[in-house]
Amino acid sequence: MTTTAEGMLRRAFGRQTDAREALARGRNDVSMSDSIEAIECAAKALFLLLSQPYPKRHEFTDDEFAALFERIPDQAKHLNFPRLFALYKLWMYFYTQAKYGNEKLDIAAADLFQRDEAELALKHAGAWTTAVNVLAAQAGVLA
Repeated sequence: MTTTAEGMLRRAFGRQTDAREALARGRNDVSMSDSIEAIECAAKALFLLLSQPYPKRHEFTDDEFAALFERIPDQAKHLNFPRLFALYKLWMYFYTQAKYGNEKLDIAAADLFQRDEAELALKHAGAWTTAVNVLAAQAGVLA
C-alpha cells in the first residue's frame, strides 16, 4: 500500500518529468507551471513525511513552514529546507501567470516566460524533489 506521502512525492516526480518534456518541446510556460506544481507537491510531501497535515491551498505561510522546520531531523538539516522554502515562495508568486497568463494585460503565458526561466524553475523543482526524496529515504518511505 502506498502512503499519502509517497504518493505525493511520486506526483512531484511526475510533474518534474512533465516539465522536462515540455521544456524539450519548447513549451516554456507549460514547463514552468509543471515545475511549480512539482515544487508544491514536494512541499506537501514534506508536510506528510513529518506527520503534519498540509494546507489544502497553493501557498503556505511562514508560520506553517517554521513549525515544519522544527520537525526536520538533524540528519536532514544539510538539505537546507529554509532555502527551499524561499524558492517555493518565489515560484508560487509566478504560478498563476505561468499557468494562465496575465488576463488583465491580455498576455498568454507562452509570451511571458523564456527558456531561461523554465530551466531555472526545473532546476529548483529538482532541488525540492531531491531533498524530500532523501528525507523520505531516511524515514524509510520510498517513492
